[in-house]
Amino acid sequence: LPQIIRVAVDSVFAGRPLPGRLGKLLAPVLADPPRALLLAAGATLLTAALAGLCSYLGQMGIARGSEAFVKSLRDRLFEHIQKLPFSWHSRNQTGEIIQRCTSDVEVIRQFVSTQLLQVFRIVFLVAVSLGAMFSMDRKISLIACAFLPAVGAYSCVFHFKIARRFRTADEAEGQLSADVQ
Repeated sequence: LPQIIRVAVDSVFAGRPLPGRLGKLLAPVLADPPRALLLAAGATLLTAALAGLCSYLGQMGIARGSEAFVKSLRDRLFEHIQKLPFSWHSRNQTGEIIQRCTSDVEVIRQFVSTQLLQVFRIVFLVAVSLGAMFSMDRKISLIACAFLPAVGAYSCVFHFKIARRFRTADEAEGQLSADVQ
């Protein structure tokens, strides 16, 4: 969307010619400013509508896929627990087993349905953004990229702190379920 608006503003209002094939293709349209703005508005609306449709279909696919994955995981987990020897069941409290299974499967479901998609989305957006940035100005793009290692390092530190706290809370919740049971 920003590139469509940039082309419209730069070409129609500022009168700058478009480079390469795009300039040759759109030259007849850009000669008539009202028509060019109408085309830019239509392209913006079409792009937004396609983005919305793709987002909806993607979310539906992720939801269906993650639920099927979690059902398969639950079935395999149940089958595995059923095959464990009686001595294992005697050593582990039922409440803790139930809590750990439901809690851990829910965490995996959340990761697969939301966070994994966000990781792919972020990687894709960073790649596209870097491509667009470097196509516009390499020097400024390199300066902006100089901060990426610091952002990555901070993200790793944050992740490890949260992971430790989550594990502590998860174990405490398992013990609480066992005590209640």
